[in-house]
Amino acid sequence: MTTSAFGRRVTPPGAAAPRRPDPPHAAEDDPRLEALRREMAKTHGEDVASRGWRRDQELGRWLSWFATFALLMPGVICFMAHAPPAVSGVLELTGLVGGFVLRRARTRRLAAIRAWAPDEFA
Repeated sequence: MTTSAFGRRVTPPGAAAPRRPDPPHAAEDDPRLEALRREMAKTHGEDVASRGWRRDQELGRWLSWFATFALLMPGVICFMAHAPPAVSGVLELTGLVGGFVLRRARTRRLAAIRAWAPDEFA
């Protein structure tokens, strides 16, 4: 016997849950899909020049993240150092300007990543 509770049907204890339908046949066995995967791995694989470029950019990326976190807390620094309001204001302004500069630097870095091309055409 089923009753409703707040608009839901309550199933009796011991009733079997409905079976989930079997998923459709996996497309992994499709030879066309395998050919496409090989083609993509060949044309879009990460080459040595790309890895070197990313390695060269690593220090700047780490410094950018460190500066971002440092610029997020000028108020905390002023509170801990009992700084006067003028110093606090200057630090806040510096944080805002620094955040703007970091956003521009990240935008330029992402644009350089998007514009990067392997040296095969040189």
